[in-house]
Amino acid sequence: MPLSTERGELYPGDDLSVSELLYAAKKKLRGFTFDSRIVTTMDPFEIGRLEQDTQEVLRLLRSIKNNFAPINRIPPELFSTIPQYRDKSCMDKSLIALTHVCQGWREVLTTYSSLWTRMDCTNAEKTRVYIKRSKSSPLEIALRENGVSRYQKDALLLVLPHISRVASINVFGGRKLLQDFTETFSCPVPILRHMVIRLSGHLTPVLWHKLFDGNLSSLCTLSIAGVIPRLPCESLSKLTTLLIPLFSRESLTPLLDIFANAPLLSEIKLGGIPDSYDAPPGRVVSLPCLKTFTICTDTQPVWILLSHLIIPAGASLTMDLYLTRVESMFRKYIPNTFDNLQNISCISSISLDFGGATASLQLSGPSGGGLLIRGFRDWASPQITDEVILRSLDYFALSGTRRATVRMYKSKRPEAVDNAPHHILDVMKDLRTLFLNLCNNRHFILALNPDRNPSRSVVCPRLEEFIVYVEDYGALDFGELTSMAEERALRGARLRLIRVIHQGVLVPGAEAVRLREHVAHVDYRFVEGRPEWDSIPVDWE
Repeated sequence: MPLSTERGELYPGDDLSVSELLYAAKKKLRGFTFDSRIVTTMDPFEIGRLEQDTQEVLRLLRSIKNNFAPINRIPPELFSTIPQYRDKSCMDKSLIALTHVCQGWREVLTTYSSLWTRMDCTNAEKTRVYIKRSKSSPLEIALRENGVSRYQKDALLLVLPHISRVASINVFGGRKLLQDFTETFSCPVPILRHMVIRLSGHLTPVLWHKLFDGNLSSLCTLSIAGVIPRLPCESLSKLTTLLIPLFSRESLTPLLDIFANAPLLSEIKLGGIPDSYDAPPGRVVSLPCLKTFTICTDTQPVWILLSHLIIPAGASLTMDLYLTRVESMFRKYIPNTFDNLQNISCISSISLDFGGATASLQLSGPSGGGLLIRGFRDWASPQITDEVILRSLDYFALSGTRRATVRMYKSKRPEAVDNAPHHILDVMKDLRTLFLNLCNNRHFILALNPDRNPSRSVVCPRLEEFIVYVEDYGALDFGELTSMAEERALRGARLRLIRVIHQGVLVPGAEAVRLREHVAHVDYRFVEGRPEWDSIPVDWE
């Protein structure tokens, strides 16, 4: 049965705390009626007692009100998880504030140790409280040398007795912080999983192997910037993610040693490539678990490193390069043999983007992964034209490629002189789908026309789908498109589909009807946005 007060408000029958609070409030008031006549007859002592009792009643009534707040109806085990979804960068202040909302919140939040594991070591007393409340949970150390959240060494030393609980370390600062960090963590950290070190300054310090007493056997993620790593590579058996900068003066051998002793590596990002040739020519390191490999470089010879690695099928390799020379453009970055680059030993699709100041090339294998090359042409030679880049693709094994996308190919030379489209399409013997996105379409259409191309033969004999995206009518020559389809049909290379994706282009009726005579299916799609450069919108509705 529900309980009722003198005002007739209903409360749940099992809410005993409410009835107890109401009884305490009535007892405190002792039947006083609050009007000016009674209060004025009281002496100062009685007024003081009444004021004290009134404050106590207000506190009790606030507790009653809190019991009916929606937030207090959430089970404690669920309520304690809410702070875990907040931004960790501003977690400390908000978490402390939550413990002062009410006694109920404080009891719940201080009970769950996982909420108190992030140590920024900015204050000794705060660090001591966090260590106590975190109990035996794994700790995350986040140290900063600059800004408001500046670490204090005395607070950092409080973590030392609990170093066996440290699972994550993030360090952002300069040489002084690195020195304190190295001195504090010179002993083993048995459950360390993640470590990030970002240092700023003109000088580049060295991160010596004495860190953690040379034991990194539990480390899974290592990310370093602004510091030269000198870590014990023989204890990296669980390392899966590696993000480090490299300098041209550094040796290649230590990097290969890390790769050789980290068989579980799945993600690698390198800033720069050593120009050292000290590694034995015959040394080859396999990366069997590799998923992504990113190399950020400019003119450094990437092939020096790649020639010592076996990249498995399905792995994604990304490189940045500057297009500065016409001859041997890709040969400078890719090994002379593709035997060790198993991810592009069989290229099923190719995407090429000439837009803006970059030229991006993506090669994909049938099992996923592949090669992405991002080329920067801001300071490139005037000779590095779209035609030159397109012709240089014959360096790759494209005979088995089935899908190709070309975006924003612009040639300043007339079709009769620019034979780069014909040259590269003639290499793709097994091409099935070609998508031209905002290109000089005429160059490719003539290359596919056996009556107009330089070889007077059918290139891409298995081509089934020709897709083109244009934004204005003048960008597509329907006469040449129809002629190409007709000549291919006459030579037994009939196209199954021609699709024109446009933004309001008016298709000539007579030419559209004629085009359908030589192609199994022709359709026109209106879209509002531009297609992505590395996608083929075959199934657009």
